[in-house]
Amino acid sequence: MRRSLELVCSPINALDCYVIYRPVRCRTDLNARNCRDRSSMRSFRLVYDEWLHRKPLLTKMVTSSVLFGLGDRLAQRVEKIGKTDEELEDMTEDNLVQEGHLISESAAKTVRMMVWGGLIMTPTMHTWYNLMEKVFVGTGKLVAAKKVVADMVFVAPQMPIWFYTSTGLMAGRTLQDALDDSIKKQPMTLMANYMLWPAANSITYGVMPLEYRLLFANCVHLGWASFLSYMASHPLPALPSFKRTTAEDPSHTQ
Repeated sequence: MRRSLELVCSPINALDCYVIYRPVRCRTDLNARNCRDRSSMRSFRLVYDEWLHRKPLLTKMVTSSVLFGLGDRLAQRVEKIGKTDEELEDMTEDNLVQEGHLISESAAKTVRMMVWGGLIMTPTMHTWYNLMEKVFVGTGKLVAAKKVVADMVFVAPQMPIWFYTSTGLMAGRTLQDALDDSIKKQPMTLMANYMLWPAANSITYGVMPLEYRLLFANCVHLGWASFLSYMASHPLPALPSFKRTTAEDPSHTQ
C-alpha cells in the first residue's frame, strides 16, 4: 500500500495549508506502475503547492533559478551542433577551470543565468503579476488582452536592458560597456520577444491561476533562456551591407 499526499487549506485562511497522507491502493497488474507514477507526480505537485502557498516568492525564485540554469545548459549543448572538430576543441576550453578561477567559464555562464532568473527577474515578475491583478480587476478575454498589452508596453522593452546589463556586470564588464552592449542587442531581443511572449502571455493571463503564472512563464523561459544565453555570450551578427549602384559607376550597365 502506498501513501499519497493531499493538500488541505483552511476555509478561513487560504494561505493556511498543510499536507496530509492518505493511503492509495494500486492493483497488482499492468496498470500498477502507471498508478504509482501518477501517485508520485501527484505527491510532487501537492508538495509544490504547499510550498507555493507557504513561501510563494521563495518557491518561484528556486524554480526560476533551476529552469534558467537548464536553459543555459541547453543553449551550450545546441551551440555545439554542426561545429567542426577544431571549433569543438576551442569550446572545450570553456569547460576548464582557469588558474585563479573557482569555476569554469561554462559554469560561470550558467550561474549568471541562474542569478538573473532567480534573484532579479522572478521578484520583478512576481510583483508585476500581482500589480496586474489590482489594476485590471476581473476575468475574461478583454481583461486578459489588457494585461498582455500592458506587458508588451511596460515590461518587454525594459527586460533586455536589465538582462544584458546585469549579466554583463556579473561577467566583470564595466557599467558603461554592459549598458552599451544591452542597447545594441535590445532591438533584436525585443523583436524575438514580440514573436513569442504575446501568445504565451495570452495563456498566462487568460487561463493560468495567479499562483501558477510565473511557473508557466518559467516553462516558456526554458527555451527563452537558451536564446538569451546565446545572445549574452555572442556579439551581434553583422548585417549585410548593400552598395548602391549609380550611373557614374563604370560597372553599371543599362
